[in-house]
Amino acid sequence: MAMAAIVHAKDQLRNKTYYTQDRKRLEATLPSEWDVHVSYNGDVIPVHVQRGDGNFIVTIGGKDLRINDNFNLATPVISTTVNGQEEIFQLQGRGVGHIKIQFHGTVFEVQVLEKRMADVVKYMPEKHVLDLSSKVIAPMPGVVKSVAVTVGQVIGEGQEVCVLEAMKMQNSMLAGKTGKVKNVFVKAGDTVGEDDVLVELE
Repeated sequence: MAMAAIVHAKDQLRNKTYYTQDRKRLEATLPSEWDVHVSYNGDVIPVHVQRGDGNFIVTIGGKDLRINDNFNLATPVISTTVNGQEEIFQLQGRGVGHIKIQFHGTVFEVQVLEKRMADVVKYMPEKHVLDLSSKVIAPMPGVVKSVAVTVGQVIGEGQEVCVLEAMKMQNSMLAGKTGKVKNVFVKAGDTVGEDDVLVELE
């Protein structure tokens, strides 16, 4: 958790560091403290990070960890000291708000958000995942050459429901699950667009 918070802080520092024409770094306005929320396995942990003289002080659950700021994010292996003890971490990936770190053979995938962002995330609408197994969708524009099923018919997973001709090639469109045909939206000769629903199962 502490290292993920520091990776976030160092990312922020790098994004806000500018150079003059003679390559001098402008650091006067760089932040020195961060309040973040680190999420792992459903738990959200408040973490405070403070940048000092060659060190980061990370406060988690009322306890302080002093971590040496002797590394950058250009290399995946992070060798540093935590409260004077040498530790090695492996940075396996990072994106916007997400960090993947390996420590002592265990991989931790965590989300790190600034406190102000974490406070409003709960108000964001949850993205609904479409159940595509019940729909057969055209992967590209084309012409329906044939339809092999009718409404009410029970079909098996992987069974052909229609044939779509696209780019002079015939593509067999298959059912994603076993079920009863609820709707057939096309007939032979119809022109369809990409992502059009061809057949729907119950």
